[in-house]
Amino acid sequence: MTCCLRLLVVLAIALLQSWSINGDENLPRTCLDIKRLNPKVHKNGHYIIHGEMKQSIMVYCDFNSEPPFVWTLVESFSRAMGKWRSTLPGHASFQRPFRYSQPYSQCRPDQWQSYRLPVAYMRSIYNARSTNYFRATCNFDLYAKELKFVFNHTDYMRVQSCRVNIMTYYSGRPCIIMDYLNIRGTACRKCSVPMWFSPANHPSVISSLTQNYCSRQKFPGYAGSPYEYNFGMYNGYNREFSCTRYPDSTTNWWFGDIYVPKNRFTNIKP
Repeated sequence: MTCCLRLLVVLAIALLQSWSINGDENLPRTCLDIKRLNPKVHKNGHYIIHGEMKQSIMVYCDFNSEPPFVWTLVESFSRAMGKWRSTLPGHASFQRPFRYSQPYSQCRPDQWQSYRLPVAYMRSIYNARSTNYFRATCNFDLYAKELKFVFNHTDYMRVQSCRVNIMTYYSGRPCIIMDYLNIRGTACRKCSVPMWFSPANHPSVISSLTQNYCSRQKFPGYAGSPYEYNFGMYNGYNREFSCTRYPDSTTNWWFGDIYVPKNRFTNIKP
C-alpha cells in the first residue's frame, strides 16, 4: 500500500469512528472527551478531535492499555531521531521543549518513528478540562500494531500536570512529584525526581544523576556517555532502557486523564 493510500485509509477510519460521536455543540477536544461522549468506545486507534477553534485534528487514542486512564498521543519518535546530533531530516522537531512549535508528520499519527503535533494543538489538548496528566511510554507502537499483546509499566513515567506545566516550562531542573516512574524495572510512586529542561533540549529524566537531587532516587545499572537520558534528548543512552534499545525503538508522549463512569468510583493502578 502506497504512503498516500495508507494516509487516506487512516483518515477514513478516523472519520468513521468519530462521526458517530461528534455533535456540533459538543465537540471532543481529547480522547477522554470521546470516551465520555460515547462510553462504549474502547478500541484504540485514530480518531478526530477538535482544537480551540473547532478545527479537526486526527490523533491516536489509547482507551485500553491502562484503565481507567485514557490518553491522547501528542508525540512519538525513534532513538535515531531523538539522538543528540542526529543527522536525520526533521530531528530538530524532537529535541525541543513542548512550548516550541516544531510539528512533524502532524497529520500522520501512524508515523510512530517521527510524529509531533503543532504547539497550538498540544496546548488545546493540554488545557482541556479532560487533561490532568501526562505520561511517557516506550515502544507503544508494538502494542498498537499488536506485535506486543501486553502493556506493562516498565520504562514508564506518569505525572499530574499540576506538578509542572510541561507546555510552558523550558529551562531548569525542577523536582517533580512523580505519580509513577519506572526505569529499567526500578520503580517509585509519589517520589520527587528531577526533570531536565532546556531551550535546546527535549524534556527528560537523567537517571544517572537523579541520586544527587530531590529525594535522591536511585536507578541502579545506569549507563550512557556522558549520562543516561530517559524519555528524550538522548545525549547518552542505555540499551537496557527500552526506549533506546535499538535505533528504531520509540519514545511516546501523551496527555490524558482518568475516565470515571457516572455514579462509579474506581481504583487507580499501579
